[in-house]
Amino acid sequence: MTLIPDHFGQPQWWLSLLTSQFIHLSWIHLLGNLYFLWILGDNVEDLLGPWKFLAFYLSAAVAGDIVYSLLSQHPEIPMAGASGAISGVIAAYAVYFRHSKLTFMVFVFQFKLRAPAYFGIWAAFNLAGLLVDAPAIAWGAHLGGLAFGLLFGFGTRKRLMRRRPLLRLLNSATTEAS
Repeated sequence: MTLIPDHFGQPQWWLSLLTSQFIHLSWIHLLGNLYFLWILGDNVEDLLGPWKFLAFYLSAAVAGDIVYSLLSQHPEIPMAGASGAISGVIAAYAVYFRHSKLTFMVFVFQFKLRAPAYFGIWAAFNLAGLLVDAPAIAWGAHLGGLAFGLLFGFGTRKRLMRRRPLLRLLNSATTEAS
């Protein structure tokens, strides 16, 4: 069942907070989400463990859906996909692995950016999308998931660093040669 912001607070809206995460509008949509989940999600899951990661993932999804419902300028348009969940994973990754570098391409040129810079560009792109009102993408869900992922990441980072020596080592890195 897709999420329809016009149904805010009604029983089907509550149910669709979770069910809409498992519906995608195309194979490209699904594969894009799976790509980010594969590249970034496995590291976040390794830190949290499978059950805590699942709870985090679903919570980020719900947070994204709620923000989408509140900010939607077209509340009659249904939303489907794991936008909030994937965005939460991206944000948590940027908090936990702030010294890691991610590669991206612009046409045929490759660039490497630290995770927070990559995340910042992605967040700015999503904010711009929300402001120019491009209705085909759930910008509010992306931003809601990002906010949840940041809050969760910063809220759990110190505890995870105490418990996970490897994370502590990765975050103690300075501007060494890469």
